[in-house]
Amino acid sequence: MASTAITSVNVVYFVTRHFVVIASTVIAAVVLLEWRSSRWPRHRKATVAVAAFLTNTIILIFITMMFMTALMAAPALIGMK
Repeated sequence: MASTAITSVNVVYFVTRHFVVIASTVIAAVVLLEWRSSRWPRHRKATVAVAAFLTNTIILIFITMMFMTALMAAPALIGMK
């Protein structure tokens, strides 16, 4: 269980450290699709819906991981004997 908590903290740390690069890549991909692809308008709504669903799912997983990590750390923080 501790390795899962460490992994989740490392994933959150990676995303926060590289958020600008990740966001820039996503924005560049959307701009290229809008500019160059003729079939993109047909799939735009579905793509945005899937991206919103995945983003919300990831955020909920991160919040759950932070809560579970806090629950695991709580006994050590309150000085259990």
